[in-house]
Amino acid sequence: NQGFLEASANISREAISAYGIQSSDPALVNANTTEVRSLRISPSLRGQFPGLWNYDARIEYGTTRSGTDAVGDSTAGKASVQFNRSQQGRVSWSLLAQTAVLKYTSTRDTTDERIVTTANVDVPEADLKVSLDGGYEHSNVTTVDTQGDYTWGAGIVWAPSPRTRLDAHYEKRQ
Repeated sequence: NQGFLEASANISREAISAYGIQSSDPALVNANTTEVRSLRISPSLRGQFPGLWNYDARIEYGTTRSGTDAVGDSTAGKASVQFNRSQQGRVSWSLLAQTAVLKYTSTRDTTDERIVTTANVDVPEADLKVSLDGGYEHSNVTTVDTQGDYTWGAGIVWAPSPRTRLDAHYEKRQ
């Protein structure tokens, strides 16, 4: 129960352009539809170190190909490792290190690397959990040049019953 493998594959028909001919039946083929094939595979390793430290390490690979041209074709890779301190009373925390690369056939590659630590405070009397996180991100997703900046966030989860849950999180990233 430590090693896991998630995989998915999909073949579908999708619209090429939002401005082209639209069909109410996805089975109907027209000049504005194309076949899209995608594959995703993600092995992971999960467990616990002595001293109540949990870990989750995973690698993910995905590819998408369209039947029309290479404009929408992409390959994505992601690697992450997360350490969690098991709940000991009201306070717990975790550390996440992650890197992701997205390569398009016809445009520039993007990368996003981040490290984030999160502190959680559990208030069971109020069915409440509050979280604060902070870290650093190095990315070229929103700009051509790679830039780095500090990130922070806060969240709240309120679950007064099994059927009622409020989950809100705000995060400032670059």
